[in-house]
Amino acid sequence: MVDLIERVQAIEDVDSELDDDVDNEENVSLENEITGESYELIEGELVPQARTDNEHGAVCARSIGLLRLYSVQTNQRARIVDSSAAFFMRGDRKNARKPDAAFTFHAHLPATVESVEDYMGVPPDLIIEVISPGNMANEMGEKTREW
Repeated sequence: MVDLIERVQAIEDVDSELDDDVDNEENVSLENEITGESYELIEGELVPQARTDNEHGAVCARSIGLLRLYSVQTNQRARIVDSSAAFFMRGDRKNARKPDAAFTFHAHLPATVESVEDYMGVPPDLIIEVISPGNMANEMGEKTREW
């Protein structure tokens, strides 16, 4: 058990160092700080994301926990993020999607990071989208095709 705790701490230390390299002033915000509403960028337009509920949050939290456990047990360093992280789609900066969870092996990340946008251009190795009652079937189909 101690070995597992030490491995988790080592991975979290690396994640913390990686995050410290990011200049947050250059962060691309897809959140409304006043209302807390979250958006995705579609063809240059901000599109509100569907509202979620407690069950959605619980499924997302369990998913992120399982991704972290996989990372630790397999000794695979990875950047694991929740739905606050966006990724550029279609090779341009007019489209950014926010999966419920994403997993990117460190080996696929840029060697140096000057801003959060450096991460946004790297497609995740695994994304998780949790279906909520507020999600429309055509919206989820479009997201699936884009990923």
